[in-house]
Amino acid sequence: MKNCILLLLIQSSFIFAQAHRPNNSIYLEGLGVGGKYSLNYERIIEEDFSIRVGFTAWTESFNGVGPYTAIPIMANYYLGFGDGGSKLELGLGIEYAKTNGHGLLLGQPTGWSVFGASAINYRYQPPNGGILYRIGLSQLFDKSEIIYIPGISIGMYF
Repeated sequence: MKNCILLLLIQSSFIFAQAHRPNNSIYLEGLGVGGKYSLNYERIIEEDFSIRVGFTAWTESFNGVGPYTAIPIMANYYLGFGDGGSKLELGLGIEYAKTNGHGLLLGQPTGWSVFGASAINYRYQPPNGGILYRIGLSQLFDKSEIIYIPGISIGMYF
């Protein structure tokens, strides 16, 4: 009987510990794949893999493009640096974007377009949740051109 109770306690503490592992992030990115800025939600699927979706929209021209609306969707792979929260983040995905009025992005006419997107970032996220930071270099590309955009992010990991 003692062994059954001990086994039950060990299993329940293991399940409880896994249930509280943070898997979600919400962050604001300056520059990066969203261009001027973007608000992003990210869900960690596996310990080293996540899916991200963001949104950006601005009405004034920025770098000769605008008004602009975009939805970046990316898959990210993480390479960890030891047991801490530091990670190398490698992202690949698409950006569904619309320019309204004037300006060309990657040679596309105004209206809705789809671009390739990639990113290489340093990411710090506390193992048990808290404030996360990202800094790196993103790329938007199509079959004929690549635009490099540095970026920095801050948000919550919960």
